[in-house]
Amino acid sequence: MPLDRWAQIEELFHRAVDSDPLSRAELLDEACRNDPELRSEVEALLACDNGASNTVEAAIHTELRSFAYPLADKTVSHYRILEGLGSGGMGTVYRAQDLKLPRRVAMKFLPEESATDPDALRRFEHEANSASALEHPNICPIYEFGEHEGQPFIVMPLLEGETVEQQICSEGSERRPLQVPRLLDLATQVLKGLGAAHSHGIIHRDIKPGNILITRDGQAKILDFGVAKLTYGEIGVDGDSRAEDEAETSTIIPSGDLILSRTGMLAGTVAYMSPEQVRGEKLDARTDLFSFGLVLYEMATGKRAFSGSTWPVLQEAVLSGTPKPVRGLNPDIPIRLENIITKAIEKDREARYQTAAEMRAELEALQRQLAPKHLPRAWAAALAIGATLFVAITVVLLKRQPQIISVTPEIKLRQLTMNSSENPVIGRCNFA
Repeated sequence: MPLDRWAQIEELFHRAVDSDPLSRAELLDEACRNDPELRSEVEALLACDNGASNTVEAAIHTELRSFAYPLADKTVSHYRILEGLGSGGMGTVYRAQDLKLPRRVAMKFLPEESATDPDALRRFEHEANSASALEHPNICPIYEFGEHEGQPFIVMPLLEGETVEQQICSEGSERRPLQVPRLLDLATQVLKGLGAAHSHGIIHRDIKPGNILITRDGQAKILDFGVAKLTYGEIGVDGDSRAEDEAETSTIIPSGDLILSRTGMLAGTVAYMSPEQVRGEKLDARTDLFSFGLVLYEMATGKRAFSGSTWPVLQEAVLSGTPKPVRGLNPDIPIRLENIITKAIEKDREARYQTAAEMRAELEALQRQLAPKHLPRAWAAALAIGATLFVAITVVLLKRQPQIISVTPEIKLRQLTMNSSENPVIGRCNFA
């Protein structure tokens, strides 16, 4: 049974289980009006007693996983594949155990439908070759590149954490902006990684919230160089730089969900593409800075800068649309940060930041401006010691009992008159 059919049965089954008997009948009548086979499948599941509901659900999930992750529980090279982690336009990712070294890893396989596509194989090999040359704490490294039954794969560290996309959506389905200090910390880390890649002549071309992972200790890691391209003509695949330039002008055929586009060398996530990428022009490092500017916009506001339900609408928005002002969506954002984001998403690449280092310098200056002001360490220590002494002396004085001293005045006799012995005073004088 096709994967999407299982998903349809599972979704309707859970809706029916949560309904009372009367509502359940109405639900099935409406959902299965033109699909009696779907109704019979769901009713067969519902016929199981309530105690078996968890078993039924587990069976459904097991069947779904077997379709989505066919390599689970198999051994590839010296890796034991444990379970599927996720899938996207450029591959399916599994959790695996390295049988040679005591470590868990992530293995990424090219989708089966693309395994025979020379362009897809070429891009996938670029990811391995490009990313393996990058050694930087803010870039996810590549351990190994290989092939299994015609499917190329790469082996990467198994990183624990959340993507920026998940952090923005951490409050359930409601999208929320990140706090400014955290935003600035993550942004400067990502720009360090981009700067390192650009210095090696590599551009990512698919910077988006889902491709930036935040580890549990707060370190930002750029993921998925699956659409990365060497910008100095050192392609190392067929040595034909002219073919690269021709591929650069190919036409985009967007995928059904308007998120991932994989056609020729023009690939990436539509909503985060730069104008020059949408136009199919030759790209340079500034396309990553535009895309990261859109990520910053989303981190600051919780909203995408450009949105649309069709490819033409998104294309028009990227090429000529103006996003809503950042502070109009989040007044807590400093004006200086709004200006940085605005410059990063300038449609004219000559007007935006020219290097990751230039953009990072402005964000770091803003970090220093917003940081709490602290006294020099020596002054702070001296003031702390002085305050401690003052408190100690005060306490001692308050506890000391005052002494009462009784003083008896000394009596002294002083002679006020004096007479000679020849003329002694023998009586009192009378005055007339």
